[in-house]
Parts: sequence; structure tokens; C-alpha cells
Amino acid sequence: MWEVLGSGLLVVGFCFAALSMVALMKWGQGLASFVLSQRVVEMSLYQRVRNPMALGWYLMCLGLAGCACSTYLMLYLLLGHIPAHIFYLKFFEERELELRFGESYMDYKQRVPFLIPRWRSMP
Repeated sequence: MWEVLGSGLLVVGFCFAALSMVALMKWGQGLASFVLSQRVVEMSLYQRVRNPMALGWYLMCLGLAGCACSTYLMLYLLLGHIPAHIFYLKFFEERELELRFGESYMDYKQRVPFLIPRWRSMP
């Protein structure tokens, strides 16, 4: 059962990460970690969640832990790695985006949830 659940999380996580990379290239004219985006991306998955790439990474990591049936890896991810990365996103990356994009990012930040996607219709 854990292998099946883990495999599903791996696939969904990979899709989130891949779609967010495509959106960054297409609408932000950048590429995560290599070329800074030139504008705030509000299309594709970024309409539903501000950090789809991070969400995809977390799902892939948890999927790997599930496939490996590793309690220790799962605990490390849930209690260490993921909370530390969320701290980084909230207190460093978001502040950098606020400085770089100003009001357009602040408006986007108020409309779109941080990590849990909003699936209902947007106003």
C-alpha cells in the first residue's frame, strides 16, 4: 500500500514541479534557481498556489519515503526538511520577491494561498 501511495505522490509532485517550471519560463521569462523571473507569474498552477514548485518537491520527497517504506525518512521530512524549507520561503524568498516586484507581488500574495492550493473558482 505504501509503495502505491508513494508512487502516486511522486507522479503528482513531479507534475506540480514540471508545470511550475514551464509557467516560470513562459510567463515569468525565468527559470527557478538559474534565471530570476522578470515578472510575477499568475497563470497555470500559480493561480491556485504561490509555491507550486515547493509543493511538488514536498510531494515527491514524501512519495519517495512512502516507496521506501521509511519511517525515519518520513519523520525527517515532516519534522525537519519541510518545515525548514517553509521557513526559508516565508522569511527569505517572499521578502526578496516583495522587494523585487513591489505592489504587484503584494497584491498577488493577498489573493493566492501560500502552499495549500485553492481549487474553487477564482473571483
